[in-house]
Amino acid sequence: TELLTGLLDESDETELHLMRGNALLKQNRFQGALDDYLEVRRHRPDESVDSRIAYCHMKLNHYDVAADIYQDLLSNHPESATLHNNLGYAYLQDSLFEPAITHFSKAIELNDHFGTAWLNRADARFQQALALRQPTPPEAIEDMKKGGPHMMQTGESALFFCRALCSRPIIDVDELRKSLHLAVTNGVSKRLLLSDTALQSEILKDKYRDLIERAGQDARMTRSVRIVPPW
Repeated sequence: TELLTGLLDESDETELHLMRGNALLKQNRFQGALDDYLEVRRHRPDESVDSRIAYCHMKLNHYDVAADIYQDLLSNHPESATLHNNLGYAYLQDSLFEPAITHFSKAIELNDHFGTAWLNRADARFQQALALRQPTPPEAIEDMKKGGPHMMQTGESALFFCRALCSRPIIDVDELRKSLHLAVTNGVSKRLLLSDTALQSEILKDKYRDLIERAGQDARMTRSVRIVPPW
């Protein structure tokens, strides 16, 4: 990026801003990337740049700004499962559960193999129930299962499934044990498990003690893809 910065006095400045923005985005330097993409956008309309701008805003927690951009993009591409998923996730981060679920559902309708959208819709249903002080709806559990086994291969998704199972009126002990095993295998720490109020009443029981003891004290949890990068 330093070399590209030095070249910005040359004639095709807009293209150089785009190149530097792409380089910064790949380095997860989202504010710098956003600044360059906004400079590109000042000089020419470009939907691919707009999607990068929205992604940067998401990563910088500017969810309302990102949502506005995704809405504009969807007006031209209403059949894009990725755009519906990303807009839904922007709504979810602002606790707008119903529109989030609507867009995740549309993403799934367009691509029923879209594991990220299944996970996100399950999370939206879980968080909505939590906000209303209600048990996790069975639809959230079904979303996790229908999304495919690859969804459970991160500590984040396995931990979420554990929390959802623990908030059901009747807990499926076998499912919970399997999910705890996946959570521990994928880096969920003992500290995190024991501090999670949604889990404490159930996982402190003797039948799960062996799994809890296997968890690293400060393990690094693997995370799921929740928004799709603009590549």
